[in-house]
Amino acid sequence: MIGIMAGHFTMRPDAEWGEGQRSVFATREEMAGGFTDDPDVLNTVHFADLYRPKEVQTLLEDLDRVVEFGGENLHAIQLDVT
Repeated sequence: MIGIMAGHFTMRPDAEWGEGQRSVFATREEMAGGFTDDPDVLNTVHFADLYRPKEVQTLLEDLDRVVEFGGENLHAIQLDVT
């Protein structure tokens, strides 16, 4: 399995990144490039929704963006949500 970390702030160019998050989260432009077309590999986005402001209800929109930016080799999305 290849896993790419993503979150609310990585899907939205206007969202602010928290301290230290840039080092473990790929940008949306980097996501698809992290995957392979190897049939023996499961390409997964690990969507960590722990940092989204509670008043912002955009989970479904963010997941649509994950699919869009994950590219044709994206196989699965793991949801780490509260």
